[in-house]
Amino acid sequence: GLHLFKDLARFSTSEDGSNDTWLRWLERLHEHAGVEWSLRTFVLKTLGSMLASGLLGFLGGWWLSIFCAPCGVFPPIVLLQIQRRMRQRKLSRQLPEAFQMISRAVRAGQTIPAAMQIIAQDFDPPIRHEFHLCCEQQNLGISRETALKQLARRNGSMELQLFVVALLVQSKSGGDLVELLD
Repeated sequence: GLHLFKDLARFSTSEDGSNDTWLRWLERLHEHAGVEWSLRTFVLKTLGSMLASGLLGFLGGWWLSIFCAPCGVFPPIVLLQIQRRMRQRKLSRQLPEAFQMISRAVRAGQTIPAAMQIIAQDFDPPIRHEFHLCCEQQNLGISRETALKQLARRNGSMELQLFVVALLVQSKSGGDLVELLD
């Protein structure tokens, strides 16, 4: 039971507990932002932004372009951070209704995976995508516990992380799941 709460602290860190590199930070930012483009596309956008900044600097003199080009790294990162923040806000607004849906489904005799499938089918993105991926992982043979932990780690939402920990504790120790969800 106690190790589940330790997992909550690790949801936002790397899986092995080591210090994250800037590349792992960037991958997690990309994942939390839920953008469709790949990291390769991000690198190309960053290089394009650096080139554009360098060309703007060149208007002031060749030496200014040397200082302006590195500034081109920041706009794509800022864009990812804005998209992450918008996605997390939308996800947080969707969670209460999703929790109520899971509670109603369990009260009606459905299992948690079946209730999660309802969310994956009937809700709007981004929660639809998150729960769909969690259900798909379980259908492909990943354990429910691992799929739930990845769900919590993948999106960066503290509310969803607490929900996952509560589900995992409840599955190990028992208790009234409907009351927990309410």
